[in-house]
Amino acid sequence: MVKRGTPEHPKLIRFAKVLGVRRYVAVGLLEMLWHLTARYTPAGDVGKWSDEEIATALDWDDAPARLIAALVGCGLLEEHVDHRLIVHDWAQHAEHAVELALQRQGATFITSKRPTMSDNVGLPKPLPLPLPKPEPLLLGVETPILTELGFDKFWQPYPKKRHKPDARRAWKQVDGTRQLEAIVAGVERWKGSEQWQLGKIEDPATFLRQRQWEDEVPAAPASTGIEGMAERIRRKGLL
Repeated sequence: MVKRGTPEHPKLIRFAKVLGVRRYVAVGLLEMLWHLTARYTPAGDVGKWSDEEIATALDWDDAPARLIAALVGCGLLEEHVDHRLIVHDWAQHAEHAVELALQRQGATFITSKRPTMSDNVGLPKPLPLPLPKPEPLLLGVETPILTELGFDKFWQPYPKKRHKPDARRAWKQVDGTRQLEAIVAGVERWKGSEQWQLGKIEDPATFLRQRQWEDEVPAAPASTGIEGMAERIRRKGLL
């Protein structure tokens, strides 16, 4: 539940006006943005997601660029030199549980490195707006709120494009959004494996459900002598 006075805050009123939506819709969009931030980018660096992914997560069905421009222009998001976009004053808005989660990870809130246009619009600082309580989520307890956010970052480099709808379901089942970096890194490791180079690649859904990104890539067997040389040549298609 947002703090009393939020719907009357000048930035919120301006945000609703720029988007051409009722004020309660603008409040809902902000609340969903904070849910997204607390769950997947607790340091505040939501710019790791594309504009399209952010719009999808906020259930915005108009042009993504229009939503992002409104958030930035009204000072609710900030452009950042390293992280593309960050939530403005996220350290003030986030609940204590978010800060504790960052401390456990040895991380801190990301703050702006340079002034932005939103700092010069003459509007008062926003009131502290606590997130709706996602404590079980932040404390590592499973929740049913799973999304496809980040799925395309897994799908695009995966070498075997097959059964995409099933892969999307598997992505949600393993909560791939929270483990995006590890999954993508695992795909890159497996690309160098002998198994995958020989074309023995699991369906993407199987890769996800079996959490294969966590497995060690088997070392290629050492082949010596004439037979080993012939085998290597055969694999390269020269025999």
